[in-house]
Amino acid sequence: MVLPAIIEIAIGIVVLIMGRQLKLFAAAAGFIIGFELTLRLFGESNILAAIFAGIGLAIGAAVLISIAKGAAQLIAGVIGAIACAGLALSLLRLLGLDLGLFNWVLAVGGGLVGFVLMMRFFDWGLIIIACLIGASLASNGLQDWLNISAALTSAVGIVLFILGFVYQARAVRAK
Repeated sequence: MVLPAIIEIAIGIVVLIMGRQLKLFAAAAGFIIGFELTLRLFGESNILAAIFAGIGLAIGAAVLISIAKGAAQLIAGVIGAIACAGLALSLLRLLGLDLGLFNWVLAVGGGLVGFVLMMRFFDWGLIIIACLIGASLASNGLQDWLNISAALTSAVGIVLFILGFVYQARAVRAK
């Protein structure tokens, strides 16, 4: 379907440009985990349900980070874990791999990496994970829309990640 792919691309581009804003980062993390979990649990044919689940979790994560001012870094660490778990599932979907239980082991591993990255290097972790989310969403949306190969989608994702990282890193250094 074209509309879900365009929504995925649009969200990805916004996150690539503005992802270091904590509320947007939280919303993007909620979206990617809701989207990917729904696709994993209910199948690729439920793309609209995946988008609605992603939007629901995006709103929930943004509200959570807004009301938890005192524990923002810890919650950001948890959200980073959720984001990286979703990214692991997204990568498996991009590559067309279904490894059964090992999918979930990789998701948990990705979650641990995301948590440590956010707790240890908050600002840079925010930029890196936001750029990974944005590049993943935009490139997966392009793959769904244009039906391009996984190799080309991966190359586009890497280029988008680099462009988003350079853009956001410059904005941080300009402050």
